[in-house]
Amino acid sequence: MISLAGEEENVVCISLTSFAREICWFMLNLKNCYSDMAVDKKSIARLKLIDDVLSWGEFSLDELCDYVNDHLDPDLNISRRTLQDDLRFMEEAFDVRIQRRQYGHKKKLSIIPGYNMFSKRFSQEEKDLLQEILQTLGLFEGVPAFEWLDRLSRSLKLDMCLEKRKIIHFSSVPLYTNLLGLLFHYINRCMVIDLAYRTFVTPDVKRISVKPYLLRQYNNRWFLIAGAVEDGALLNFPLDRIEEVVPIGKFYKEEEVPDTDRFFQDVIGVTVYRDKEPEEILFWTDKLGFCYLSTKPLHSSMSEVTDIDEITALKSHYPSLPEGHFVRLKVQINWELKQQLTTYLNEIVVLEPVSLRNNLQEIFGKMFQMYNEINIYQP
Repeated sequence: MISLAGEEENVVCISLTSFAREICWFMLNLKNCYSDMAVDKKSIARLKLIDDVLSWGEFSLDELCDYVNDHLDPDLNISRRTLQDDLRFMEEAFDVRIQRRQYGHKKKLSIIPGYNMFSKRFSQEEKDLLQEILQTLGLFEGVPAFEWLDRLSRSLKLDMCLEKRKIIHFSSVPLYTNLLGLLFHYINRCMVIDLAYRTFVTPDVKRISVKPYLLRQYNNRWFLIAGAVEDGALLNFPLDRIEEVVPIGKFYKEEEVPDTDRFFQDVIGVTVYRDKEPEEILFWTDKLGFCYLSTKPLHSSMSEVTDIDEITALKSHYPSLPEGHFVRLKVQINWELKQQLTTYLNEIVVLEPVSLRNNLQEIFGKMFQMYNEINIYQP
């Protein structure tokens, strides 16, 4: 850490956070080293963006210029020449060490770990947590988009020994980590891509151009959430159905990314019907099922019916049900909801809407018939 020069300035810095001290040092260097350069919020924002980007990934000069212009206000757009001046300024004024590696005819830039403009000091506890996270993300070892993990662990001098006892464990490991890493890379850089994929309905390969927004995991499976370039429709693609991903050299702006939390707020899983409103679901559950549901709700809208008069009315309306709890939630009725409800077997009985109750009754009726036939014809 480089402290401010002078006793008075040092006294001031004692009360500042680590990040604030870095800002003070940053501003002093701007003024002292390059008094002839315009020092304003625009240049600071641009230099901070360049420093962040090159600290976590590799970019060619043209890619970096496009990225900076895509992530700054239109009136702050810079030329290739200005970017080169910024990089030279960062190296000379702040001792930033930028490595330039040749890939065929293209040269890519990145900042050597530990030599960026802004640094973060980690406590041992923070390092231990970060080490565990990096070991978990080590699933993507060898994926080009995740080379920054190795650089980060080296810069923090973390012990990444594979024999170290694991503290965090996932129930499954994706078989398409390379694709997951590439999609992470394209989403992070706001790159438009062409997808080749197959549906479960037809074996034919389909192609579509999309803006990738989000990687969403559900039920031990990963999905790409993306907007169709043609009509903007928000779509989901299971990663195990994707055959090929090709960037087309175009970018989208972060402002175009929809509020995905809001998009999925009324559903369980990833299937969203744009023309369908959420419905109120009422179901009964026994005491054991309720204990589990109370600690792991099906959805954030789930709540127990607690009004005494309403409970009395429901018991009167459904007299065949044993002692238990009545629960409500409000979601779209989709395949994932039905799947979740059926996993509880006889611990849950759907009461309303009647259409959903009849649908589940039909599903269980077919299951009963299949099991019954097996028992009949079993030799």
